[in-house]
Amino acid sequence: MLARLWGLTGWSLVAGSGVLLHRTLTAARPPSRTVSLSATLLNQVRAEGGLATGELFLRFAGDELIALRLRCTHLGCALTFDRGDGVLRCPCHGSHFDLDGNPAVGPAETPLERITLRHDNGTWDAQLDDPLATD
Repeated sequence: MLARLWGLTGWSLVAGSGVLLHRTLTAARPPSRTVSLSATLLNQVRAEGGLATGELFLRFAGDELIALRLRCTHLGCALTFDRGDGVLRCPCHGSHFDLDGNPAVGPAETPLERITLRHDNGTWDAQLDDPLATD
């Protein structure tokens, strides 16, 4: 009886802590934000053929600037750019994405999120929407 009561209490604490953790992590997140991309950064992207910076992977395809969110579509782990192999890698479960964001090796099956870019008066801005944010 005591073991059953402890089991119920333990599971209640686990469930409650999960709710508290979710609220703590998402409470201060803005639903969207804009990140400005400097001319220096864009010159580096062009010179290196691609660059991982913060939450973004940036590269030029001809004259088009492409921005991908460095977040695995399998379980949301942060990706790294492997310049030698020309892939974006997930360290959590081994997924690889090509530089267009398409999954090349699973378990991820969904392409990476393409970030909306705005170009105005010579400056580039990336619009980052946070699907976990609360208004």
